[in-house]
Amino acid sequence: MPHPEPDLHIRLDLLHERSSAVTATITGASTHIVRALLAAHGFEPLDDTTMVMARIDREEPHYAQQAERALRAEGIAVDITPELRDEIDTEWMWANYPMPWCSREEIRELSIDAQQIFDAIRYGRLIIHAHAHDGWTTVAVGTYRNGPSIHLHGENHLRTETTQYDNPAKAIAEFDRLYGDAVRPGPAPATTTERHAGGSADCRRKVSIGACGRAFGTPCFHEHVPFRCPMLWPDPAQRDRLVEIRDSLLARIAEAEHEGWFGEVEGLQVSLAGAEDKLAQLDAEQTRRGTAVDLGMPTFAQIAIRTSDVEEPAP
Repeated sequence: MPHPEPDLHIRLDLLHERSSAVTATITGASTHIVRALLAAHGFEPLDDTTMVMARIDREEPHYAQQAERALRAEGIAVDITPELRDEIDTEWMWANYPMPWCSREEIRELSIDAQQIFDAIRYGRLIIHAHAHDGWTTVAVGTYRNGPSIHLHGENHLRTETTQYDNPAKAIAEFDRLYGDAVRPGPAPATTTERHAGGSADCRRKVSIGACGRAFGTPCFHEHVPFRCPMLWPDPAQRDRLVEIRDSLLARIAEAEHEGWFGEVEGLQVSLAGAEDKLAQLDAEQTRRGTAVDLGMPTFAQIAIRTSDVEEPAP
């Protein structure tokens, strides 16, 4: 790497919107190589001077420390805030981790593979055809662009590839055989962990019916049909619009079935599943917000009664 400019400085800090995510703020004469080094350690561009790293395994402080070492090795000044340093020095563990026989490094190897799968789905390099629940966890079938078709098992940091196939037809046929009536079209709804890892509020891209959790400035395979996107946070104000979309899709499916356009029916059904999923997300959030907890607070009338019943002390 060319000798860095003397005023070039990187500041690593925790992202306030997500406790474990890390930001890298670049000051001075930034170079493409500096950004490439940060990108190689999982950082994504947020704006001209800031990059952010948010992972599904909550190991951002560990990988931020690796980024610090790589940057310092190139002679770049790096400052780590005390808050992030505390997170780096704290060994964070998954509660009730399902593989206690694995060492810490073996767990990290697994989560690295899971992160790569997550990123491939997020950036449209891996297209998910269908998903199901096998009674224990989520399973899915998908195809890499210019690559093999695969079966996936698990969620978040535990997702793994289980089987590869030469073409999508074989993969989907075997998936249907294994999971039968449990199969649903398209990707499974994003988990809470995946939504958080998709980016902070500042990273989300506005779309017509909500905000996309993909990193700012990156393409989305679902740009023209955003309700298919597993990273979309639907906007409650756009619920009526989503209902219109769902009703329109139902009408188009009925028309396609009547006309015998069966190739079009499949794509419309995937879109319908996405629209219904976003409506379900909105309804679930509304129910959660509308659930009141009675704390037993007295009313003003009750307070007044209690006050009036108190006898004045004898003079």
